Amino acid sequence: MHGSPEMVILTGLIGSGKTTLACELAVAGDLALISSDVTRKSLAGLPLEQHRYEELEQGIYSPEFSRRTYDVMFDQASSLLRNRRSVIIDASFRKAADRRKAYQIAREAGANLWVVECRAPEEVIRERLRRRREEASLSNATLEIFDDLKKAFEPVVGEPGNHLIVQTTRPVHEIARSVLQEIDRRAARL
Repeated sequence: MHGSPEMVILTGLIGSGKTTLACELAVAGDLALISSDVTRKSLAGLPLEQHRYEELEQGIYSPEFSRRTYDVMFDQASSLLRNRRSVIIDASFRKAADRRKAYQIAREAGANLWVVECRAPEEVIRERLRRRREEASLSNATLEIFDDLKKAFEPVVGEPGNHLIVQTTRPVHEIARSVLQEIDRRAARL
């Protein structure tokens, strides 16, 4: 990515591959990575390796705490963009209002917004979530809250920004390469 700064946000269901892709895109695209998991735990004073398996919209996942988390991430992104640094935010962005806020921040900074929606077949997501319990992961999202989160996800339809949909069942380096190529291709036309 060259020229003006770019703002990339990832959206999608838990287990859809957002964090894996965000990390790969950050390195391959030289993007500053802002993580909702890291931000949320930092705000709560929790060690990154500590898990807090809570019900949907409870505890550190309450609407108020989530709002604080997104506000901090947006402040960080805004600062980086104003300093001409491209950013990627790894969060669920399950609410359209949060995606619109990201667009506003990008626009104010003179950056393009890229909404990368991660998708995978439900059986793949469920298997990833089962494995997550056994592996070291920053995320606290579990299979037990998947159905509730799936119902609460607001589809990306007719929103501002450049929307890319990716299937995350291919190797992550291939997905990242194709996303960055598509961003470069579309940015050249803007």
